[in-house]
Amino acid sequence: MRLWISGEVCEGAESAVNLGAKLIEPCFNRLLEKVEFKEDYEKWALITIIMTDEFISAYPEIVRRSIKKKVLEFRLQIDYVTFKSADQQGQIKLVLDTLERSVDLMTQLKVSKESQDKLKAVVNEARQQLLT
Repeated sequence: MRLWISGEVCEGAESAVNLGAKLIEPCFNRLLEKVEFKEDYEKWALITIIMTDEFISAYPEIVRRSIKKKVLEFRLQIDYVTFKSADQQGQIKLVLDTLERSVDLMTQLKVSKESQDKLKAVVNEARQQLLT
């Protein structure tokens, strides 16, 4: 499985996409290479939604899977004001928290507890590497 991060973001929150592509994704994908999962998913997709109150209602959270394409997809919101006011470490933490939340939501997609536990371990290891 490989992690892919993108975003639906308002002006001023573009760094979420850059952090995902340049820092978080590579770290996660190195860690995920070492892990075997019961399920046969190839992609864990996180689309962060960072919008002002004016626009957030047009971007609902979505949790879905495609068995055919082997994708787990999460479109999850991060509070715009909190993200924009955070420094880079704080922004990384917010994205990591959202990734951890996506693992919790995998129950809805029938991902085994065993696989979720392995993914939480990856999140925790990435947290150690990216925030220390």
